[in-house]
Amino acid sequence: MQKLNVKCPICGSNQFISISGKMICKVCGAVITDEESLIYVPKSKVYVKRLVSSSKYKRGLKILQEISEKLELPRYIIDQTNELLKLLVRKYRKRINPYVAIATLLIYVARRNEYPLTYREIEKVFLYRYGLNIERNKVIRMIEALKKFDIIEDYTNPDYIVITNIFLLRLINEFNIYPRDNTYYEKMWNIITNLTHELKKFFNGKNPRTVAAILIYLAEMWLSRFENRKNYFTQKKLASVVGISRFTLRERIKELYDYKGEKLRDILDNIKRAN
Repeated sequence: MQKLNVKCPICGSNQFISISGKMICKVCGAVITDEESLIYVPKSKVYVKRLVSSSKYKRGLKILQEISEKLELPRYIIDQTNELLKLLVRKYRKRINPYVAIATLLIYVARRNEYPLTYREIEKVFLYRYGLNIERNKVIRMIEALKKFDIIEDYTNPDYIVITNIFLLRLINEFNIYPRDNTYYEKMWNIITNLTHELKKFFNGKNPRTVAAILIYLAEMWLSRFENRKNYFTQKKLASVVGISRFTLRERIKELYDYKGEKLRDILDNIKRAN
């Protein structure tokens, strides 16, 4: 057995054995030949069966790195997408469009981790970086195909409160709120968690970013009035940080008031009394 500086493109191992002049990964059985082709050696077979070229993985990895840099994605999203890419290269038996594949895997991983990344953001980055339009129907078909090959699983609906927490912390940093109020996060979070519970039915099926913006806006509006101060940020600035249109935010808040009316004020008053 040899330990090399290079890593297996499938499992990441650096442990190889040599058979007939070919370097075989001891962990998963992948073989790297001089042509950089990925080969699988079944333990129960004498012959070697070619499956897929490792160049597909390298190409997909390059796209993932470039898109992740443009979107400023966190490390854990990149790492999980990379692991699924390895699995896709190994198990998927059809021709792969690497651009659609990476877009699909990023959307899947982001939603599974409740990370606020939308199809529209990915679409814009691919169009800007490669001049390609990633069609939504192709992504949907790819997701269904990946499920069929047991590469990905169904994920639950996003937890709005987790996504709201991400944007609340981002807003606090963006507008430098902590020096002015070092308990701002705790106060806002208490209001947001109560609102989430009370407005759960209204939020069902809505864009997670829009929900996050509504919760933060309502909490800041109530808190600023209660503390008799000016708002730390405007509706326009909030929408910009969350990544939605201010008109969308305005319309959804209007819908909420039409839906709840006076009950919304009662909900906020109850939160006030609880505090």
